[in-house]
Amino acid sequence: MEGLNGAFVIKHSSPGGEMRPTLTFNVTGENTFEGTVASMDAVYPMINCAINGDEVTFAYVQETPMGPQKPTYRGKLDGDSFNGKVKLGGPFGVKKFTGERVK
Repeated sequence: MEGLNGAFVIKHSSPGGEMRPTLTFNVTGENTFEGTVASMDAVYPMINCAINGDEVTFAYVQETPMGPQKPTYRGKLDGDSFNGKVKLGGPFGVKKFTGERVK
């Protein structure tokens, strides 16, 4: 999934308001990639990265006042758009996200 390489700005709601993290992907193999999530003045490495057909999944761990949180993303790439769902964890549930490639 070579088209995944690069950066995408996404948006989704969260308990603290609308979030707009920047996701940066680097495909490392046929079904693998690595990357980072830049959110709230910090950069986090992606973990549990996988490509399954046209679906991309990953997570990251973020320290919060309520302890560590592990948002988990599942999305699909469509040209320069990246859309899907993020599981925020705990009582915060699952939110839809939309995103566009940074050009």
